[in-house]
Amino acid sequence: MMLVAAVGPWPYGYFMLLRLVVCGAAALLAYSLLQREMFRGLGWAFAALALLYNPIFRVHFEREFWMVLNVLSAVPFMIFGWKSSQLRR
Repeated sequence: MMLVAAVGPWPYGYFMLLRLVVCGAAALLAYSLLQREMFRGLGWAFAALALLYNPIFRVHFEREFWMVLNVLSAVPFMIFGWKSSQLRR
């Protein structure tokens, strides 16, 4: 939700928090998925997102490009949510 909401006019602090949350969540999901041999492609996508959003070695793009990246970055999270809900049924 934070990634999709990032297209709005937020202060700089929101984007720093977004980096922390997305990097942490993506790294955790990448580790978990790659360890279980399940959804390996999705695991690698989360590893790439963790690198892209890491708050220490920041990647610099124009704001407009980040808005597109933010929306596209939400897709693997939505796919993971959908696939994990399918497994529980």
